[in-house]
Amino acid sequence: MKEKGWAEARRVLVIFLGCLLLAVAYNMAFDPNHMVTGGVSGLGIVVKELTKGLFPGGVPLWLSTLVLNIPIYIAAWIVRGRRFIMHSLMGTLLLTLALAIVPFMDVMAGDRILASIFGAVAGGAGVALVLMNGASTGGTDMLAMVLVRLIPGSNVSNLIFLLDGAVVVTGAVIFGIPSTLYAILGVFLMARVTDVVLTGQKDARMIYCISSRNREIASEIMEKANRGVSRMQITGMYTGEEKNMLMCVVSRRQIVQVKRIIRSHDPRAFVIISNVSDVRGEGFAADILEND
Repeated sequence: MKEKGWAEARRVLVIFLGCLLLAVAYNMAFDPNHMVTGGVSGLGIVVKELTKGLFPGGVPLWLSTLVLNIPIYIAAWIVRGRRFIMHSLMGTLLLTLALAIVPFMDVMAGDRILASIFGAVAGGAGVALVLMNGASTGGTDMLAMVLVRLIPGSNVSNLIFLLDGAVVVTGAVIFGIPSTLYAILGVFLMARVTDVVLTGQKDARMIYCISSRNREIASEIMEKANRGVSRMQITGMYTGEEKNMLMCVVSRRQIVQVKRIIRSHDPRAFVIISNVSDVRGEGFAADILEND
């Protein structure tokens, strides 16, 4: 029980760290430079601008994010049930807290290109840490999960795209096209950073090799490159001939070495090299954080 408690405490701490990074991205990069990047937080930037005449500085981002999420959670409770919203509630509350405690300042001094890059790196890493620990921050993702139940023939990814697109267009109307283009750059880079953090070790390639000398090739790869090799039986659909195909995952630095090994045994070998988005286990990086 004690170990389980520590594991849960560590999970909450890492989720909060992710929320802090998200808050840094919004309060120190996106919001000061009027970059509406979609989602409820992006909509909060619009609300803040529109309410500057009513309140000094407008409605704080943390408050608008919290208030805008309330009707989404109510709808999710009605449509999807209590268990569904519990996975996101902690992330939303921690993000609200993080937005409240991270100071609002333009650390990029008005340089919107640097703001896009800095915001994307901080925000992308933050999103990844939250997702890796089985949480989310609600917002348009949750709204899309509600709407997909109500709109026949719809799918979640398209709905998220439409919802975030509507927020970005609203930002364009309020802040103009240049700010929106920088925001789109930030969204693109943030998605890439999130992907890199989530997939972890990406410095790997998958090599497939079809050769009549597969035994010799496999033996030398295992001996000199110190990589495991698997053999699969395949059938050519045109000839009907059965052959063996080797499969091996190597680091990017080992590609040239393995290609030389294959070529030295069979210059006519059929070789396919493809990217690997996620690889873990012996010889490759394991997950930094693991949550079941």
